Amino acid sequence: MDQVSNHNCPACGRAIDSQRLFLDMVVCECGWTRSQRSQQAEQRRDMRTAVTLVSIAVAIVLSFIHIVRWDKYAIEITTLTAKEYMALATTPDLERKVIICRERLNHDCVAATLERLVLRNPKKLTYLADLGKIRAQLQSWDLAQKSFQAYIEHGGREHEVVYELAKVYAALGQVDLASKYFDLTLSIKPDVLQVQVVRVYVSMLMGFGRYSQAQDLIYRVRRSGVNAAFFLDAELREIQRKTASHES
Repeated sequence: MDQVSNHNCPACGRAIDSQRLFLDMVVCECGWTRSQRSQQAEQRRDMRTAVTLVSIAVAIVLSFIHIVRWDKYAIEITTLTAKEYMALATTPDLERKVIICRERLNHDCVAATLERLVLRNPKKLTYLADLGKIRAQLQSWDLAQKSFQAYIEHGGREHEVVYELAKVYAALGQVDLASKYFDLTLSIKPDVLQVQVVRVYVSMLMGFGRYSQAQDLIYRVRRSGVNAAFFLDAELREIQRKTASHES
């Protein structure tokens, strides 16, 4: 307050005499007053106002981000998420959330929600298959393998899912298990020339130096029909070239 006495009055501009200092209050001749307590109260009020304004601004920004992220599903996804937090979400609620997350290309959300569905229904093949696929898409190979393997153990034999499991084992470098499920994939549709499956299978075998096995696979597929007589000819020539170089 001694510093105040050395300043001019903000109301009238006259110098404030030190004699006009009373305890924590300053009183100018013009009638202007200021107390330390009121000043502190004003500062606290200003701080509360600033915090409130910042909170409102943050809420507006987060709401905008939420709307951009979820678009027309913004309200619905909020409701479903709230029900999850309150342990009130039903299985149809979680299934609906999976659909919304897929629609918005939120793969992490899809995976997390499918995990909850699998916990509720650990033997449901569609949940296990879908969880394995999204985990593979996220390149979480170990988790994808667990989901697909559970699918197989509970009797699942859908062609696409078995093929995905084969590719997961290939990504993990487990060639023998990958070969097992590539062969199972081919056996599910024995009368169909599965060009893409065989191509990926041969590519994996070559990548791990299994040239003899890859060559046998190509010959086996070629014997399956007339349309396969020159199937993977470039790959076969590459295998023969590498085999010859190793022998020499």
